[in-house]
This record gives sequence, C-alpha cells and structure tokens, in this order.
Amino acid sequence: EAELLVLPYGSAVPADAWAVVLKYLQTGGNLLVLGGRPLTIPVRKEAGEFIPDRAETAYSRRIGVEHTYEAPLRATLKFAWKDATFSGGDIQAKRVFVIEGVSRGLGYLQNSAGERVAAPVVSTDFTRLEGEAEGLLGARLVMLGFEPEPGYWSSRGALEVVRQAAEYARQGATVFRVEMQNATVLAGEIPQLVVRLTNVHKQRLGREQSGRGRIELLAGGQVLATRQVNCAGDAVTEPVAFEDQKTLAPGFYEVRSTYEDAGMPREFYQTGFWVRDDRLLHTGPRYGVQGDFLTKDGIPFFPFGTNYFTTERYGWGFHGAGNAWVWERDFTEMEQHGVSFIRTGVWNDHLEIFDGSTGQVKERFLRNVEAFLLSAARHHIHVNFTFCAFDPQTVMRHPGEESLITGPGTNPYTDLVAIRAEQKYMLSIVRRFKDVPYLSWDLINEPSF
Repeated sequence: EAELLVLPYGSAVPADAWAVVLKYLQTGGNLLVLGGRPLTIPVRKEAGEFIPDRAETAYSRRIGVEHTYEAPLRATLKFAWKDATFSGGDIQAKRVFVIEGVSRGLGYLQNSAGERVAAPVVSTDFTRLEGEAEGLLGARLVMLGFEPEPGYWSSRGALEVVRQAAEYARQGATVFRVEMQNATVLAGEIPQLVVRLTNVHKQRLGREQSGRGRIELLAGGQVLATRQVNCAGDAVTEPVAFEDQKTLAPGFYEVRSTYEDAGMPREFYQTGFWVRDDRLLHTGPRYGVQGDFLTKDGIPFFPFGTNYFTTERYGWGFHGAGNAWVWERDFTEMEQHGVSFIRTGVWNDHLEIFDGSTGQVKERFLRNVEAFLLSAARHHIHVNFTFCAFDPQTVMRHPGEESLITGPGTNPYTDLVAIRAEQKYMLSIVRRFKDVPYLSWDLINEPSF
C-alpha cells in the first residue's frame, strides 16, 4: 500500500533486496532516487558490513535507464523547474549526470541566456507495457541524478527539491495531453481541442481519478479565453471549443493547460496553433541550385542544419496531433544557434496519413505541415521535406520483413499501380505548398533496392 519508495543513497542499489524493490515497482509502485547515477553500484551486506561492487547497468536497465554519463558544465548555472507544476528549491551540484533512456526533464540547470544545459531532476512514467522495463505499468520514477556540493542535502533548497520531487513521484504514471484538432486554423474557424487525462497508476490500483483541468488560450502572453474540464472518473477524453474566438487575427496562439487535484497543480501541458498567415507562408527568400551550390536569392547558400520533426514527448511526425507550441519553441532556439536549414518529412507508415477514398494525405496532416512551415518561416529557416524514408511504398516494412512488396502494386519502383499511388501521395502535398519559397523536396531518404 506504500505510495512511494525512496532510495536515498545515490548510485547504490540494495542488491539483496532488489527482488522486493522490483516486485513493488511491477505492481505499480513509485520510486524516488536521491543523487548519483541511478541504480549503478550494487551493494551487498557481508559479515555485518555493506560492500559495494563494480558499477554496472543491469539494474538500471530494468527501470528504463540505458546509460549515464557526466554532463560538461562550465558556466555559472541557475536551477529552474520545467513548468508551473513546481516551485521553490535549489540545486548545488558538483557533477550532473545525463540519464539516457525513457526519462524526461523535470528540473534544469540554465545558463545566463536561459538555455537548458543539464537536467539534474528527471522522471519516467510507465504508461505502456513495452521495452526492457516491461511490467512496470503505472509506476513513476523520479531521479535526482547529480553529485551535490558538501552539506547540500541539509540545506533548505535541497529539502524543497526533495519535497517537490516526492510529491510528484507519489502521484504515479499519468498521461495529460491537450490535442489540437488542427495545428493550423483557418479564418473564421473555431479552435477546437481534446483534453486527455489518464492516471495509469490509479487505473491499475482500481481507483478513480479526480480534480479538474484549466485550459487557457493566449496570444502574446495575454489570456484570451479560459475553459474548465471535470477530470473525475476512470479517464478523461473531453472535447473543448473556443466558440467565442472565431475572429482571431493571423498569427501564433498558445494553449496552456493545468491539471489540478486536491488544490494542487499536478500536471502541465502546452500546445498551440497558427491562424493561417498567407503572407508569412508565401513570402521570404527563394532558394535554388546553381552548379554545385545551393542559392538563396541567387547568392551561394551554405546551410547549417539538422534533421528535425519535433521534441514533443507524446509522438513525432505530422500524422497525429501536431504541437505548434513545441515547433515554435524549437525553431526559436535553432535560430538563436544559427541553424538555417532543417530536413523533415514522413518516416512513419503512410497508411496513417492517407485518406482511404482518395489516396491523398489527410487534411489534418496538411494543417500540421502548414503550422510547421509557418514557424520555420518566422525564424528564417529553410525546410527540406522528405517523402519516403527507405522505400517509396504506401505501407512501411516492419522489423524482420525482407520483402519490399507491401502494396499497392508489386515492385514500388516499376509497377504502374504502385507508382500511381506514390504520385497521388506526393502531389497531394506538393500542390498545397508549391508556392512556399523556403521549401524544397527530397523524394527519398535512403533508397533501399
């Protein structure tokens, strides 16, 4: 019945009691690890003494931690929580460890420019049964992955950090998301969304969730409208519409959402959308090719860029609910670091984005791409869109499948049925965005013959 297990000895793993710890987590229990590299040094009791063994990853992999390494920290840094769910506390760290795996940041160290350079507080929510951490459904893990300065744990700042981390951990694995119906809204359309809340931890224990959600629509930091959603019951899937906001001007809008229970903020989520801005979408520098060089308005252009889809925690690509707030945030940071070119496109199963009656991409997909392009234009970044990942086929191969013949048609390179399907798919995107000057096309990522 314990809501939370705390392991307060940094990297140490109680090896003799590990089976009990794992069983607790596999029944949906929650864990807080204080300090160090989580669960990397097994400790056993021999002849009345605790004996540490060599560092290993066998234990940490059972909770989804693949690898840890020290983050390079060189500047004076300031601690800040990730969002309004948390407040107070401070971290004084000699070393901070990057925790690779399924974790996400809760608290960050930021430099003088406000950039996040390390995450000394991270968490993992097990909301699905999959991967090496299979069996931990409903569990929430919070890890304070750093080596503190001497005397830190007895400081007021440390006590507040631990209190906040423990309170968050004991709530259990939770999915809280707000999905826009369309990431781009046309003039006169009503902005519509769906609020999704599931406390997987409580579901597993047979308990109902409670509380409420507050949804705010903002422009330039100013709240334009607010909605409330009742979050009682087993799970919430609640549509919300801003009927009084049909006359929004072209531009970017933020949707800020907070889930509260027992008078406390428990979860926070941000998304956003664009109201179509034709001028921004269809103006800007024109890119081309001259000999062996790319050009920008006729001048040789040397791109500096990366592959990019999104850093949204609940998925990537353009086939689902696009999060324009994440795109806007990421493009802002890219521009600050001199990124001028990104490559994106479709890496998922094409059936997820097709309208079965036409063979063309769905309108929601096109609205997502449009929002992506608008944020790129706002931050002066060229977009190269790739249509296919490895095979120009309608259905993507799954691991272990050797044949390229997945349809429609047979050979995706020579069969006329397959080629017509590929043309329908690609042209449905090109025709929509053919007049966007900062957009180029890539037929395939890595052709597989």
